[in-house]
Amino acid sequence: MRLKNAPMLRAVTIALCATVTASTPDQASPTGCLPISREALRVIDGDTVAIEGLQLVAGGRSLDLGEMVLRLEGIDAPELGWRAACDREARLAGLARDRLQDLVGRAEQLLACPTRRKTLGRYRGALRDGRADLGLLLVVEGLAASGDGRSWCPPRRPQRAITWSHALSLKQRGR
Repeated sequence: MRLKNAPMLRAVTIALCATVTASTPDQASPTGCLPISREALRVIDGDTVAIEGLQLVAGGRSLDLGEMVLRLEGIDAPELGWRAACDREARLAGLARDRLQDLVGRAEQLLACPTRRKTLGRYRGALRDGRADLGLLLVVEGLAASGDGRSWCPPRRPQRAITWSHALSLKQRGR
């Protein structure tokens, strides 16, 4: 079933599910967090994960909400692929992604804690393993930075201006 206000319904549903989930006494999750399985989570890069198979169940009927992309709030990990500004950033991005995947694989309980909606259909929030915030662990390990917009590339050396006389002297010396 396709709804006209599907994004709004998804946001309300996630908030409702988080409230219902957090209010059940047998769940030890912080308010607003959704327990998720490792199989439902896909690591995109060091600061973004996708949670698949979200469903709203009400009155004996279920509505498939699809996938929620969660950008880990408060951290900035290096960019992968063509978005990397240099080779060093691309290498660090692979390490950050692999480490987040490792942390997710070792977690006994995963909690997704969406806090707010961002542009392009991504939510911002935290990903916890029941004890710690996985994004903050990446920051502590040096694979991500706190905040947004860090440069992962070494600073470029300024180009020295070459004068004609310097160029001639270099040519005479065979360089």
